[in-house]
Amino acid sequence: MKLGILSDTHGHLDRTRHALDILRNQKIDQLIHCGDVGSDLILDQLFEQQEAGVPVTVVPGNVDEWEPGIPLYARKLGFPFHLTARLTLSSTRISVYHGHDLKLRDSLIADPETDIFLTGHTHVARDEQIGHVRVINPGAVYRAATPSVAVLDLGAGEKLDYFEL
Repeated sequence: MKLGILSDTHGHLDRTRHALDILRNQKIDQLIHCGDVGSDLILDQLFEQQEAGVPVTVVPGNVDEWEPGIPLYARKLGFPFHLTARLTLSSTRISVYHGHDLKLRDSLIADPETDIFLTGHTHVARDEQIGHVRVINPGAVYRAATPSVAVLDLGAGEKLDYFEL
């Protein structure tokens, strides 16, 4: 199973479309957005992916909390849009959180029920082991020195690839 991971789109439609094209070309099975969606237009793009058969998980970021219309629109499209998300895919327990509350972030990383923690917020790509948890940040689609997305292949020894935009 291949996960397409992106974060920090900040409402930038053209860059997000390019990111989604890259992820589609990698033949992802599931898409995860780690927060700071930034606009309804980005949610529409994510919804199109879901309608095309790619399940989507999206969590809000700190920027999304400033605009009450974004969570409402996400829920209208059928995205729960909870602060955190937990998934079990290919027997791997994954937690997703934007990362802006350090106490919550650290508690999810320390959780014995988490194997992989997906996060955003820093706009810097990251792949490191902290205790028993692998922490992955795909970087940022927008407002990054090097904009990027990531693909995690759970069926290939959890191989991670980054793609610059």
